[in-house]
Amino acid sequence: MTQDTITPYFTRADGSYLFARWGRPIAPVVFGVENATVSTVKGALEALVALAGHQMAETDPELGANLMMFFIRDWDEVLATPNMDRLLPDLDQIITRLKSVDANQYRAFRFDPEGGIKAAFVFVRMDAELSKLPADTIALAQVVQTILLWSDQAFLDRSPLAAGTDGAARLKPEIAAIMGMFSAVMGGFTRLRHRSCAWSAHGGTGRSVTARKLSMTHQWPIRVYYEDTDLAGIVYYANYLKFIERARSEMVRGLGIDQGMLKATHNIVFAVRRVEADYRAPAKFDDELIVETKLLRASPVRLELAQDILRDGVVIFAAHVTLVTINGAGAVAKLPPDVLEKLG
Repeated sequence: MTQDTITPYFTRADGSYLFARWGRPIAPVVFGVENATVSTVKGALEALVALAGHQMAETDPELGANLMMFFIRDWDEVLATPNMDRLLPDLDQIITRLKSVDANQYRAFRFDPEGGIKAAFVFVRMDAELSKLPADTIALAQVVQTILLWSDQAFLDRSPLAAGTDGAARLKPEIAAIMGMFSAVMGGFTRLRHRSCAWSAHGGTGRSVTARKLSMTHQWPIRVYYEDTDLAGIVYYANYLKFIERARSEMVRGLGIDQGMLKATHNIVFAVRRVEADYRAPAKFDDELIVETKLLRASPVRLELAQDILRDGVVIFAAHVTLVTINGAGAVAKLPPDVLEKLG
């Protein structure tokens, strides 16, 4: 996947870049279909949730259900449903607009303070066109467009699905690749007001994707190997510092900053000035971890970052890291303006 192939899927009609994924486990409920169709929708959800690296839950502690899917015959059913205006405050205007364009589907999202998806409400009007399609095709199409916040233009003139050799609907390879890639590398929410994005993929144990001129959460996945553990079978304490060091390097590389070139052309390197670490729970052999890195503050001579290591969405290690920039003699040196710009 390249920048040119990925960017359009998250570039909106006004030219802005917007990406969001779920910030909590998905607790679904389906209305208006028979039990067999509920199972079909659930199967599509389970498959795509796994592909996108999310989690499912029976209930959401705050909302009960945070993904509601409604299958209806006409839009007036939505207006007649009690308390629906609490989910969609501008319900009358929304339904009027949907009727005016003869729409057969509508999705509305709610977001948490960090910008991750908090809830989604999906409405599918089973008109003559949709009624011709198999239930699994409809379910898969709706789920794939709800797992991530795609652009409002992403699927206007193309479907995320294609027919397999057996005639059954399948995710197009590029859609599956994007969902699998973003699950490991993106934070909950990313916004970019222009089209200039820098995408970088790193093979091996982790991958990184970042966006320029943006304060965001960078995620880097790692797996614990035997060499990372001590005699007690848990990760040796100093190795957590190695993990977050590698994640910082991947974040900087993804932003288009070549540290080798920075040293060669400007005689500047990053040096750790201070680390405050909180060891909350042990990691063990074969654990799959995510290192989340947030750039908190940046100046020409100093960077402050928050770095967390998570297992199954729970922070097991947290660090506050201060970096300074120095020259070959160990004296403070200022970053060039172009590097500062890349750091946002």
